Amino acid sequence: MSAETTAAPRPRRTRQNTLLKRLINRRRAVQAGLGIATWFVVTRYGLSLWWVFFAAIASGLVLGKYFCRWACPMGAIMEIMLGAGGEENKQKSLYSYFKIGCPISWAGGLLNKLSVLRVKVDESKCTHCSVCDKACYVAQLADGRSLHEGGKVNASTHYSCSRCLGCVKACPSGALSVGPSWPFGTVIPSQNLLRASEPEEADDSMALQALAADAPVAAVDAGRALAQVRVERPRRNRRKRR
Repeated sequence: MSAETTAAPRPRRTRQNTLLKRLINRRRAVQAGLGIATWFVVTRYGLSLWWVFFAAIASGLVLGKYFCRWACPMGAIMEIMLGAGGEENKQKSLYSYFKIGCPISWAGGLLNKLSVLRVKVDESKCTHCSVCDKACYVAQLADGRSLHEGGKVNASTHYSCSRCLGCVKACPSGALSVGPSWPFGTVIPSQNLLRASEPEEADDSMALQALAADAPVAAVDAGRALAQVRVERPRRNRRKRR
């Protein structure tokens, strides 16, 4: 067989998914640009930090706890500092830091369950390779959290999630994206769970059909046996009288 026939088909990527991944690849540049712009406006024009706080909260209603990893100058510095010591230590440090952070981080964490946009999984594309969970410090360190596994709580709704979207970037099949969701809808739906119950339901249905098919035969047999008993009783009574 040729290499063309044995090669696995490449996952189909939509234009929206491609643009999102390009944006995620430039997250550090976006963070630096917005962070410098925030610092310049606050220091140059004497803008109160309350305005920054309220602006972050208002946008957090849509994006969740994004400010720390996309627009905060202090967040950029902390991310560089917490990145030392290897990937495992980095995940633990980020998880712990974003559970504390600053007032904007506190409010943003509470908004993760309410935000209009959050990380979503397309079950038809997901191969359940768990690459996204390995890239996410919440899925690694918080019990019962995942980005793809049905029945678990969506990791992007956790208080400590900073919406860096590293999970979306890491997904090899393009199954993860950012999209609208209902508030407090945190449990990941699973088509696999539904599919797993289908064989049991099919077996029960087949059993009922078999019983329904056998019922007339059983009724006929029972009727014949009852008729036979009724015929034999008069014969026995006649013999006793003689």
